Amino acid sequence: MRSLSISGVDLFSLTGWIPERIFFPKNVDDLRDFETEPERAWDRLYSANSFGDCLITVSTTREITEDQGEQLGLVTGHAYAVLSVFQSREGTRLLQLKNPWASKSWRGRFSPYDRSSWSSQLRAELGYNPEVEAKQDDGIFWISWDDVLRYFRNIQLSWN
Repeated sequence: MRSLSISGVDLFSLTGWIPERIFFPKNVDDLRDFETEPERAWDRLYSANSFGDCLITVSTTREITEDQGEQLGLVTGHAYAVLSVFQSREGTRLLQLKNPWASKSWRGRFSPYDRSSWSSQLRAELGYNPEVEAKQDDGIFWISWDDVLRYFRNIQLSWN
């Protein structure tokens, strides 16, 4: 069994930056006290990324089975670094994540293996070529905000 850690606490130990955790709701119609509404969570995430003095991670939910994780290209109960937060001119919301293991990348929508979601306009805005990216697995991938809300449980913001 893997030892458990919380990336915000780990980053505080390394950097001294102040941790903030934002939990996603399991059910947006029944928001619990400690959960943040998805639109507000996106605003915080997008804003934090824009400042440049915040390290950001997201953690997958433990509700994903090992088999599901294998099919999705995600590790259960695992933290991923957020490299970029992006909103296209058309409103598509994406996060660029990195698996710190430097392998095992997302295989769902907006992955390099998904040919239907990448419009030519979106590819141009990001300067991204999924065909080239599909040739290597360095653990870096794009994922939609909707899929983050579905497969991840929280955001860790570490403020300078």
